[in-house]
Amino acid sequence: MKRLIIYAIILTGISLYSSAQIGYQVSLLNNATGEPRADETVTVEIAITDSNGKAICSERKSATTNDFGVLSLTVGNSSTFTDADWSALPFFISATVDGTLIGRSQILSVPVAEHANHTGSLTEEIVKRHPKLTLYSKHIIQGNTLISYETRYDDGIYHEIKYYHYFPEIDKFIELDEYHGDFL
Repeated sequence: MKRLIIYAIILTGISLYSSAQIGYQVSLLNNATGEPRADETVTVEIAITDSNGKAICSERKSATTNDFGVLSLTVGNSSTFTDADWSALPFFISATVDGTLIGRSQILSVPVAEHANHTGSLTEEIVKRHPKLTLYSKHIIQGNTLISYETRYDDGIYHEIKYYHYFPEIDKFIELDEYHGDFL
């Protein structure tokens, strides 16, 4: 049963890294009072651009803030980054609410990892070429994601899991996440 739980968590991790949507949150405040704009419906324009300013994705949505004035959105879909020019990194995301630009920030690793999923496949030979990786007793390769894990039975059950993503263009790995501890 415990092995089934571990595999379920690993498969969940794999599926989390396969989505091309981006979660985006921003707090809206009243300009005059500084108070949160709670439970307010607004029109939001979200744009994802490359370093040259070329649009990759542009969406217009109606959304409602929560009790704290936080607006939570998902941006893009499975084909958002299909035609992106990956030589024009970094990418940026900006939000305009009711006609006012409220922010622009650089997008970090998630879309880049999505692109690497489609540029080649990670193999055991590539993993062996990288001795600095922390490899536990078992690992799974899914596309360009490497999940290394181990279960120990010292004074109970202890699990260690590391998620890596491989970028074939530069022959490098980045550690995406790790977990150490008991599941139960």
